[in-house]
Amino acid sequence: MNELLRLRSEVGRARENSRELSQLKAAISNDSGINATLKSWSVRAAQLKLRLEQMPDKKIPELELLTDKEWFDAVKSGKPLETEADFRKALKELRNIAKVDFAELTRSALKKFAVANGGNLPADLSLLQPYFEMPVDSSVIQRYSILQSGKLGDALRGEPLFAEKAAPADMEYDSSYEFSMNGTTSWDVNDPKDIVSRGMMEFAKEHQGNLPKDASQLAPYLSRQIDEGTANKVLAMIPAGVVTLNQLKALDK
Repeated sequence: MNELLRLRSEVGRARENSRELSQLKAAISNDSGINATLKSWSVRAAQLKLRLEQMPDKKIPELELLTDKEWFDAVKSGKPLETEADFRKALKELRNIAKVDFAELTRSALKKFAVANGGNLPADLSLLQPYFEMPVDSSVIQRYSILQSGKLGDALRGEPLFAEKAAPADMEYDSSYEFSMNGTTSWDVNDPKDIVSRGMMEFAKEHQGNLPKDASQLAPYLSRQIDEGTANKVLAMIPAGVVTLNQLKALDK
């Protein structure tokens, strides 16, 4: 029965995607400017699919969740795909869209799991497989981990509930994600500011919530090596008097 429900959901999603594309084509059939734009997106999407086949190391299994419209979304706002960097940036955007798609499916599955299991969260995301609205391969689920336990209703508000744990597909052009039930946090794996910020959070976890005072304290917690001068510049952006992670988070509210 669960398999039947998932297949029905998948068919419904495919029909909805087909309907959206049909409406778009009908709307632009008499507008040569928009028609030219759509053709340009189609060419870029085809180029991106071809290049992805040539760069299998840049694939992630979540890409199987993408609709045709989302392939367009990944290329429609960018410049023509000409250089290696152009393609890698577009593939980054494509992966980001796919990760967010998986997060939406997971949030829904978590609610269904909780209803069926006394309000509890799963000990492992693999337990959600029967609760996804559409088939999700285990290779996708294995790339993420659950971060909280206990009751879904008691989950810490604003704190990540599940997160990507797989290594980046591209160490120059990629993002990592954490998800709560009502929010998303992402960071660029190659951005010094993001790397230092994540390192600060990891440092605080092991030091009673306190923030590091200089780059030498921070170094063991960085996901990749950052020049000390650069790291200290980021640390210097912390306002005077702010010494804990909670104080820093409060400034963003």
